[in-house]
Amino acid sequence: MDIKKSVNRLARQEMNRREFLRNVGVAALTLAGVTAVVKSLGGQHDQGNSSTYGTSTYGGRGADKA
Repeated sequence: MDIKKSVNRLARQEMNRREFLRNVGVAALTLAGVTAVVKSLGGQHDQGNSSTYGTSTYGGRGADKA
């Protein structure tokens, strides 16, 4: 499936506002889904900044609790 051809075909196609919004919504959901899959396959999890509140002794993760 050639994405460029599909986009060109959609751009030339006559559609009303409802069809346009539906197509934009489907594209946004597809992009969000692909992004989520890529993130999950990457195995990179946000570890956060080591100097934030939650990493201090008062935040619950002190040096003796890590």
